[in-house]
Amino acid sequence: ANQNRPQDALTTIDRALALEPEMADFHALRAFVLVDLRRSGDAVKASAEALRIDPDSDLALTARAAAFLSRQEW
Repeated sequence: ANQNRPQDALTTIDRALALEPEMADFHALRAFVLVDLRRSGDAVKASAEALRIDPDSDLALTARAAAFLSRQEW
């Protein structure tokens, strides 16, 4: 993903998910981009979907942590 164009990255990831909706890594990457876009609620949902598909995914777990940290609810 291009770090300077997160909206473009999100569009690309969404296209990939349309083709491969059960790819946990795509959902995890989507969560990271959503964090960058300050859409923490959507990031939490995307990371949850990644973990549903692959509960042992380190990338999904890291995305989940990033999503919750971005909420800054402490």
